[in-house]
Amino acid sequence: MSKSLQFSIAILVAIFFFLPSAEAFNLYDYFPNLVPGQDPGQPDTLYTVCESQTAGQQVIQIRLKTDNVGALDSVAGAFIPLLVTTDKPAVLLDTTVATTFSGTASLVWEGLAVDVQTSGGNPGSFPMTVLIGGVSLDPSGFLGPGDHLLARLVFSLSEPTKICVDSTQLDIAPRRGDVYLVTAQPVDYVPQWYKDCCGPAVPTLSEWGLILFSLLLLASIVWYLKRVKKVYA
Repeated sequence: MSKSLQFSIAILVAIFFFLPSAEAFNLYDYFPNLVPGQDPGQPDTLYTVCESQTAGQQVIQIRLKTDNVGALDSVAGAFIPLLVTTDKPAVLLDTTVATTFSGTASLVWEGLAVDVQTSGGNPGSFPMTVLIGGVSLDPSGFLGPGDHLLARLVFSLSEPTKICVDSTQLDIAPRRGDVYLVTAQPVDYVPQWYKDCCGPAVPTLSEWGLILFSLLLLASIVWYLKRVKKVYA
């Protein structure tokens, strides 16, 4: 093995062991010179999208809309503390990084975190505060203008359940942690957040049901008109 290869391996090993762990995710661990700033363009938006609730599962997407242009203004990290509530018991959040970030734009980021902050980290206890986050130390992972999927919250259910996801705050040094995005400069800023609730599909009448309902309504109107006519006669 050449000395240059040995040196490269040693560097990679050092980076692996000295990167902060997901359990202690903090943007300042990765960006010591991080300073508060302003959104470089129009207000960016973090929002949720409800995938169809199936028997035993609900998936809720966390998405980002940004118009940031330029390498230094691209999104290089996210700190997203969430408050999750349910209207039924026996709900379990999958907190594995592989599941939460599978197929997302942030999958290539470093330090990906899915950290339950409440009830001793119990992923089945609600209301729940869970921290979603990660950073990109490689420009190839920076997010420019577009609509990006950042994470997928996957819940296991025992029955049809309404699940609401809102932003919250965490007390993490050196200052109170709201929902933050970080640019490559690095500068952090607070995006807009839109909360939402996901639940079982509202039952709808089938086509035959609509036909039968229409016929019943028509029959009721005809009967009413005949009765009124008879009274006046």
